[in-house]
Amino acid sequence: MIIDDDTTIETDERCGLDLSLRPNQGGYAYAGYAEPFPRALRVLTKDEIIDMAKEAEKFKTRPLDSMRYYQWPVKNQQRTNYCWAYATVYALELAMLRQNQKIPRLSAASVAAPIKNFRNQGGWGQDALKYLAAKGCVPEDFWPNASIDRRHDSEANRLRALNYRCREWIEITPRNKLQAATIVLMGYAISAGFNWWGHQITIVGVSIRNGEIGWHIANSWGPDWGENGLGELHGTKALFDDAVCCSAGSLS
Repeated sequence: MIIDDDTTIETDERCGLDLSLRPNQGGYAYAGYAEPFPRALRVLTKDEIIDMAKEAEKFKTRPLDSMRYYQWPVKNQQRTNYCWAYATVYALELAMLRQNQKIPRLSAASVAAPIKNFRNQGGWGQDALKYLAAKGCVPEDFWPNASIDRRHDSEANRLRALNYRCREWIEITPRNKLQAATIVLMGYAISAGFNWWGHQITIVGVSIRNGEIGWHIANSWGPDWGENGLGELHGTKALFDDAVCCSAGSLS
């Protein structure tokens, strides 16, 4: 599925991104939970990004290629409003796969449901990052996908979740496609929120169309959306309003 300025996307009940919760609109908002984009990291130029995107596709160095290599399917939030957690947990999983770590599928519901006191409510990325850093994420074998059942919030699962924490995240400046493309071309996925959509997805590759930078995305609406859960964003639809990347993928 290609989504651009000529595409009309209807509001979906699963769109649970609430960026009214995000402080310092337009600036740095993740203090304490993610580092600002590193000043020491040179941001690629548009021409460099276009060239490197072709190389990344050729040599299969994109997060998208890791998904295919490991046969790692997109997530499915089902009827929950937890896209902000699903996109972020998926970015974490892909960072771990980038380091060839053997990991289980992680339950984004085990992050979102306790944050929202087991209510089906929207949120934003910092909610998920704060929880992932402190308490971690439970494997789906022990907390089923999309389950908001309080019974899964057991002491045993809290202990399991501690094995799947990550404290190393980078915040990308809102709407800065050059920063985001630089990160993605290093092999990292980005959890990105879009006000126009009211939705959070995972950027898994740079897509060049008509000489402009866009994104390959993994949606959390299951394999029936797009092409096995994958799509592309272009034009103004590719301008994100909130974005973070897991820069380590290490388990703590």
